Formats: sequence, structure tokens, C-alpha cells
Amino acid sequence: MPKDDANEVANFLYWVIAGSSDKLDTSSTDVAGIAYCLTHLGFEILSVENFATTLNTGTSCRLIYSVAPYLLGGDSREENRWHIALSSTRFPTPVTSTYETACTSIQQTFHTAYTQSDRSQSVLRNPSYFYKDSEHTKLLQSKNIIPSDHRLEQDWSGGGQHVEFSKQEKQVINDILIAQGFLGSSSSAIVESVKCRRILLARKTIRCGRGFSKSQAVDEVAHLNRLDHSHIVRVIGTYVVDNDLSILMFPAAEYNLNSFLEKLHDPHLLCETDWNSIVSSSATFFCCLSGAMSYIHGKLTKHMDIKPANILVRDCWGSSAPRRVRYKVYIADFGIARSYVDIEAVETDGPTLFTRKFAAPEVVDRQKRGLAADVFSLGCVFVEILAALTTPIDLTCYGQLRVVQECQLAKGDERKTILQNLLSQNENGDTSYQANIEVIQDYVSTLSVSNAEVKHYGEITGKMLSRDPTKRPTAKDVAPDRMLHQCCIKGSDPLDAAPKEQSPNEESVES
Repeated sequence: MPKDDANEVANFLYWVIAGSSDKLDTSSTDVAGIAYCLTHLGFEILSVENFATTLNTGTSCRLIYSVAPYLLGGDSREENRWHIALSSTRFPTPVTSTYETACTSIQQTFHTAYTQSDRSQSVLRNPSYFYKDSEHTKLLQSKNIIPSDHRLEQDWSGGGQHVEFSKQEKQVINDILIAQGFLGSSSSAIVESVKCRRILLARKTIRCGRGFSKSQAVDEVAHLNRLDHSHIVRVIGTYVVDNDLSILMFPAAEYNLNSFLEKLHDPHLLCETDWNSIVSSSATFFCCLSGAMSYIHGKLTKHMDIKPANILVRDCWGSSAPRRVRYKVYIADFGIARSYVDIEAVETDGPTLFTRKFAAPEVVDRQKRGLAADVFSLGCVFVEILAALTTPIDLTCYGQLRVVQECQLAKGDERKTILQNLLSQNENGDTSYQANIEVIQDYVSTLSVSNAEVKHYGEITGKMLSRDPTKRPTAKDVAPDRMLHQCCIKGSDPLDAAPKEQSPNEESVES
């Protein structure tokens, strides 16, 4: 190594260990190379800019040392995530946990995520002793949610993955989780999007009381902790304030399946790229949902409330999430799910909550039910997607896009009315699928589908709606391994910084 570069390396090492400045400029490619390697070998408090151009043009390389690099702890399952081990060298409070930064799409530049500069350091708490003997901690322990491996812990709060706040600390919460918008609500919960250090999360806040206990609310966290799939939402953490339990999940999707399918009939959607993206994405949902359901059942878990409102659709443009097309689908809301220790225990006949329109006949009749009940509900969802996609015009031909759209728009309300009329065929006026099975099966059999993959799912949907649970295919039969997309065999999505803007230009991606 040249003498000048040796001096540069010495200065760099001194700066890393004991330097007071947050930035260091260097023209040494050796220093830039060392720093660049460190960012990939567990030292991502460093950020290296212009390294690629340094190698080619000799321009200077600027290293950046972030003053607040912690964000979310995580594991190393995803190749697009890097980890940093924080030491006490540059921090007044010793930190021993491992935290994760949000990866960006900018080549050769890796940024840590900053919290608000004026946030009080007193907020940072050590989860190993904070509220150690509290009621909430004991509840989490009883559900095997904690203790967790600190190497895998997602420390969104700076004080652990699962935190308790007092009523007086609401401003602290607002500083950490910046509200972005309303996503939805139910009788017991409200869902909002929040930004946590550049990561957009969904926050589900449940008011716990007599009707819905904290133990029941925490069950959803316990179920999701067992699941690690590309088409299932992941838990980032929880916190409690008095009787409110908030669950933080990723991703925060723009649509549920209902609102997404309605976009097919949006008269303002006249952009060819958007139109193609929605149609092509919808065609992949059959496989992706079936694959996710097969995975859930493989973990001996019953979802018990599969319906369009509990299926989320995310616009993944600019994201590193594994996918085939622009829009990606996720199964969410495991609030009434059940997990079991063996396959024999899966068949149950006790009272349970359900959504009547999409529930299997054995659930409505309170008979013994198992995993096949989820398959029936998924079949109902498939009917909704098929009804939205099916048209006399071949949607693979876009030569006269405006004509195709106008025909599709004209038939949108008509198809919706047809489906509603079909679900009212029984003498009791019961609009649930289980009360109109034969009529719906006949309707599905008449649908004309040109896409080969969609055609397969159209044909098997009728079997999924069989009145006899033993005659329904399993979720694995619906989407056998040979048909699964690459995105369907991967773990939970890596955390992405929220994009500043989305481009209308789309490009099919499969990773």
C-alpha cells in the first residue's frame, strides 16, 4: 500500500474509533474499499457515497458516519438487509443489541435511518428490565412472544419490540410514529399508516375491555410470529397505553382486495400502464393467495376469516419486495385465527366468530370444521376476482385500449349486480356464498377465461366451494409446488424506506 494511502487508512481508523466528526472525506480508493466492505460485514453505521465513480474517475469518496443509525432489529433472511452492531464508542449509553437500517434503491449508497433530532434520549429503554414484572409482560410471556432473541428483535421504539407507555407519553409515541393516514376500522379496532424512521407501517389499535380482552388481541401477534411468508403481513412490534393495544405491521398497503378490484371500473383510470398493471397483477393473486394459505395450513393454523377485506394489496413500485408484477397481495387480520399442535386437533366444533357471507356451510351450521373451511372462504374470494376480471373482450390485446376500458367500465356495475343477484337466489334471501353454492358453481363454470393460469384457478374454484368439506381440494392442491411463483416461496418482505414518489412506468420484476 502506498505511504499516502497508509496514512489515509490510519486517519480513517482513528476517525471510526475516536473521531468527533460525523463526516470524513477521502480520495483514497483503499479507504473507500475498506469502508465499502465494512458496510457489508456488519458495520453499517458507515455510508459510502460515490465509490463506484471513485474507482472509474478518481473523484473523491465521501464517507458518512450517522449519528443515529438504529432503526429496526431483524434477522438476516433477506439478502437486501444489512446489520450494524452498535457499540458504546460513539454513544453515551452502551447498546448491545443488533439493529437494521432501511435499504434504499440507490446503487452504491447505503443510508441509515434518522429519528427526529430533538427526540429525548430518555425515551430509549433497555427492554431486558423495563416493565419486567408488568401485567403486559407476563401476558406476552404466556403467549411465548417474549423473551425474544435480541439478535432478531425489531427495536422500532429504541426500547424494545414490545413496549408499555403511560398516558403522559403520548407525545413520545407521536414523535416515534408519525401518523400518515387512515386505512380502515372495525367495531373494535382502527388501522392507520404511520412512518417510523422512513419505514411506512400499519398500526392497528385495539380498544380492549370486556368484549375483547388484551389476551385475545395479543393472540394475533402470537399467530403472526409463527409465520414467515412473502404474502403474509409481518409484525414489527406492539405497545400498550392503558387499555389500548397497538400492533405495528409491515407493509402498510394502499388497498384491500375490494377497493383494488374496484379500480378496474374506475372511469378516471385511463392510463394504459396502470390498466395493464392492475389486470396482470390480479391474475397472479390466485396463485399467491393459495400458496400463502398452503403455508399457513402447513403451520397448523386456521385463519378462519378469509375475505376480501382481510386481503391487502400493495403497490410495490420501487420496492425490493419479491414479486412478479407491480401489485402484491398479502393475507392479514389473524384476529380470530387458531393454531394447533397436531393435525388431529385442527378439527373443532366450538362456537366461533365468522363473517357469514364468506364462511363455509359447516361454520355457519356450527358443525365440526377444519382447514377445509378456509379453502371454501378462499374459493369465495376467487369468485370475486374472477367476476372482476372476466369480460367478453380479450384483455391480453391492448391495441384499442380505450375501447377495452369503456366496455369493461360499462360491464363493471352489471357484473357486480349479476353477482349480487346470484347470491340472492335462495328462498330466504340469504346472500352468503354457502346459501347459494350450486348457483355460484354454475356461474363460475360459464365464465370464459383466456389466460391459462387463471383458467386453472377458475376450474378449481367450483371444487373449493363444495358443500362437503371432504370433497374440497387442500390449499396445496389448489396451488401445487410446480405452479408457485418465486415470490410465493420466500420469507417476509424486507423493510423498505417509503418511496418519495412513484413512477407510472412499470417493469415486471421477479426476484
